[in-house]
Amino acid sequence: MITLGFAYASSLLLASICMVIAGLIFSPWDALVATARQNLVTLELQARVYGVTSSITMLGMPLGAWITGLLLPDYGTKMVMTIASVATIGLGLQGFTWSTFRQLDG
Repeated sequence: MITLGFAYASSLLLASICMVIAGLIFSPWDALVATARQNLVTLELQARVYGVTSSITMLGMPLGAWITGLLLPDYGTKMVMTIASVATIGLGLQGFTWSTFRQLDG
């Protein structure tokens, strides 16, 4: 949601505030994900899970940058940021309905 606000920030101050809020929200992400993996995945499978997760991230980041580069000239910054924000929010909300994720709670 912060990224969506950032897409429509009309001043440097508002954009900076959005970035600070996003930083506060996203900064604990790596530590939380690592802790969740350690607690949810058996010791025998942890190396495999870390490897697969890293591979997916290493594929997704350049792919997202490539798609962004293709869309920017035709749609502009605001539209691309809006599309990315809505897609992220939608995927996050969809995660609540996936039974696989709900079963991880134990």
